[in-house]
Amino acid sequence: MTRTPHRRLLFIALTLAIASLPLAVCVSGAGAKQQKTIRIGLVLPLLSNPFIAPVRDGAVAEAKKLGNVQVLSTGTNIPAEQLNAMNTYLDAKVDVLMFDPIDSSAIAPAVQKANAAGVPVIGVIGGSAKGKLSTLITPDWYKAGYAAGRQVATGWCKNLDPCKVGLVAGTNAPGPGLDSGKGMIAGVKSNPHAQVVQTVYTDYSAEQSLKAAQQILTGHPDLNFLMAWWSVGTLSTESAIRTANLGDKVGTNSLTGACPVLQGLLDGTVYNDVMMFSELMGKAGVDAAVKLVAGKSVPAKVISPNYPITKSQAEALLSGKAKPPASMPVLQHLQAAKAGCK
Repeated sequence: MTRTPHRRLLFIALTLAIASLPLAVCVSGAGAKQQKTIRIGLVLPLLSNPFIAPVRDGAVAEAKKLGNVQVLSTGTNIPAEQLNAMNTYLDAKVDVLMFDPIDSSAIAPAVQKANAAGVPVIGVIGGSAKGKLSTLITPDWYKAGYAAGRQVATGWCKNLDPCKVGLVAGTNAPGPGLDSGKGMIAGVKSNPHAQVVQTVYTDYSAEQSLKAAQQILTGHPDLNFLMAWWSVGTLSTESAIRTANLGDKVGTNSLTGACPVLQGLLDGTVYNDVMMFSELMGKAGVDAAVKLVAGKSVPAKVISPNYPITKSQAEALLSGKAKPPASMPVLQHLQAAKAGCK
C-alpha cells in the first residue's frame, strides 16, 4: 500500500512524540529508575579471620543483589589503622560508615567525625565508646559466652573435681570479646567444682594466642580445659593442645561458627561452639544502610541469632535425626565444614 501525504505526516508526528518521552533505565528490578549508588565504607578486623571474612562476604552479596550498593572494605587488627581507614572513607565521602572495632575507644574519633558530617554509622559485632551509632547489629555476647561456658561446665567438667580451666583471650578492652569472655567464665563457674586458673590476653594475634596456650598448658600441667572466644584463638589453642599430645585430656571450644572451627567440632578436636552466622550481620548492615540513606528509621540495636552446638548435636543435624531452626543457616554451615570448607 502507498502512503498518502496525510499518513506520512501522521507517522512523523508520532515518531517525534515517542522520541520526546523520558527514558527509564532498569536497575536491579524491572521498571526501576536509575538510582544513585550507595557507597558503604566497611572497616573490619583482619579478613584472614574465618569469622570476619563472612561479614564482608555477606555485605558484598547483599550489595550485588540490590544492585545500587557498593561496599568498600578494609581489614586490620591494629586499632590505629582501623581509625585511619574509617577517616579515609569519610574523606572519600562514603554515604554510610560500617565497622567492627578491635578497640571501641580507639575508633571513637571517626564515629564522632561521621556524626558531625551527618554520615550514618553502623556497628557490626562491636560498637564505639563515644559518638552515636545509627544501629548496632550484634549477638548478645555475654549470653552467648555464658552458653559456651555452661556447655563446658555441664559436659566436659561434669565429673571432674576440680575442673581447671584456662582462657586464651583477645584484648582486655570494652567490647564483644571482653563481654563474651565474662560470660564464658560465669558459665564455667555455674559448676561449683570448676575454676578458671589463668587468663592471657593476646590482642587477637594468632602467634600470641599459640604462645598463650602453651604458657597456660605449661603453667598448669593438670589443666582440664582451655577456652578461647574467637576462631583464630581456638585454632591456635587446638594446635597447642595437639602438639603437647593432650587432646584426650584437655578440651577447647569457640564462639564463632567459623568453618574451620566446625571442622574441628566434627573431628572431635573442638568440644563445643556457639555458631554466630557473621554473614547475616553483614547482610543486615547493608539493608540498614539502604534504609538510612533513604531517610527511613532502623532499630537502635539488632540482636543477631546464635546457636550453641556440640559434636553429638552436629551429627544429629547432619544425619537428619534433628532439625535446625529455619531462621538460621545451621545445616549449611555444618555441611560446608563436613565438605572441607571449600
